[in-house]
Amino acid sequence: MSVTDIHLRKLLTLMFAAKPQLVSILRHEIRSQIKKDRGLSAGGGDFYGPFWRDAKDHANGGSDLRSTTMARIAADPKRTRLYQLLQRGFLEWWNVRRRWTNEDPTSQLLSVKGSLMLPDIGCKVKVENLLATTIGNSSNRVIYPYFSETPELEPIAARLGLWVMGECITDFPREEFRILDVMRGQSYSIADVPFQGNESVDFRRRYAEIVAVWSELWKEYESA
Repeated sequence: MSVTDIHLRKLLTLMFAAKPQLVSILRHEIRSQIKKDRGLSAGGGDFYGPFWRDAKDHANGGSDLRSTTMARIAADPKRTRLYQLLQRGFLEWWNVRRRWTNEDPTSQLLSVKGSLMLPDIGCKVKVENLLATTIGNSSNRVIYPYFSETPELEPIAARLGLWVMGECITDFPREEFRILDVMRGQSYSIADVPFQGNESVDFRRRYAEIVAVWSELWKEYESA
């Protein structure tokens, strides 16, 4: 991962992480990048992506998330605790907390995605792998997942995330966007965290600070 070409959820994690966690994450990513550049395996892999595919399939009525999560745990017992947290949070939100109509939602597994280019700081933010849901004939919900256990998605982080979504996805009105803290089963809309007009400046400032820390850490590894 390069912080100059990054998924929104990862960037929000970095922006609101405590400084020791931020440095730890960035060091890990730098070491992984160095291994890749040398043709070595960086290990790891995408853990959250497979879970989110299962969650979207559950929303679409194609499978039961409880069953698919049990299968994921059987294949990788080391992830048991995190899988259980993700499953519990998503189902709590899906079954209880959604503030929608009484009409059954129909998941539209569309390729809804976008990216925000920030040439002034030389960066690109990707918004991909969303869950797009139609509610009756009246409206949609376009849901972007946030997965991190720490930090949790604070209202200010949700507001900035919704702002980015609105900047790079123009096929839907902003009122239909949601950002979902999956582990805590908590979603946010702009009705929950209204825009204040300073989102662009605040987002760029926070992002530039991450890039500065990343650049300083890279110097340590380059000189080693």
